[in-house]
Amino acid sequence: MKIDGCAEPLARDLVAVYHEKGVEKVRAAISIVPISAEVAALHGKGAFINIPPGTERDYLARFPIGVLDPSQFLSSLLDGIGVECCA
Repeated sequence: MKIDGCAEPLARDLVAVYHEKGVEKVRAAISIVPISAEVAALHGKGAFINIPPGTERDYLARFPIGVLDPSQFLSSLLDGIGVECCA
């Protein structure tokens, strides 16, 4: 699967428009895997993040499991078996 060639310029333009309006804490991310884009936009560094196809697993690996917002039950289960990060 390939990310549409329009996605990156559009996301960069949207971030630029918000910055022009004085909104500094705006971020955008693109990925073919929606959860990767969501985690990047909410927890990544920088205003724009492009996660190339095939690198989603490596990108998510460094984040704590809490970024996936698991239910309390699942969070307790993962904690109980020692799962601390997305890796």
